[in-house]
Amino acid sequence: MGVILIFVDLAVMLVGAVYSIMITYRPVLAFGKGIGFLIGLIFLAPVFWLILGLGDAEYQPTEELA
Repeated sequence: MGVILIFVDLAVMLVGAVYSIMITYRPVLAFGKGIGFLIGLIFLAPVFWLILGLGDAEYQPTEELA
């Protein structure tokens, strides 16, 4: 029974991580940044959020994000 709970826990963590990356990708698209910026947001989030917020990137709404 304990082994099954470990696998369920790992599956929930994996789904949460994938969902978190999907949610983080939306602002990356909206500000016209690339996949490298997404990787930066994943690993160095505070630094890259500051770069995004204080930099010269402009919000570009698209129908995909609406």
